[in-house]
Amino acid sequence: MTSPGPISASGVVLFVDHRPAAHLFVLATGGIAWVDHGWTDPLVSFHVAHYFEGQLSDTGDRTWLLKTKDGEDFRIWVDPDGNRPDGDRKVAREALIKEFGLLLLPDV
Repeated sequence: MTSPGPISASGVVLFVDHRPAAHLFVLATGGIAWVDHGWTDPLVSFHVAHYFEGQLSDTGDRTWLLKTKDGEDFRIWVDPDGNRPDGDRKVAREALIKEFGLLLLPDV
């Protein structure tokens, strides 16, 4: 199974249920965490860090489906416009760990 974490680490924006993710990571416990595209803009006034726990499956052609523990489905796919992520990936990883106390898989 391919994983969206390493795909994100390769420098592409992914969409999580129609929301662009600048940097997406896979949770060691199952699920995903990400920061929104635009998260480095000092004028952003909305919450930019998110995570969902659940079962991640590869649906082919660089798309994935996350089934959350609450029974919701979230589709994840590569930005077809080829946008590049903003901000530093290492800083994004550290921010998600600090905010939520998550254990994130390495980008391999």
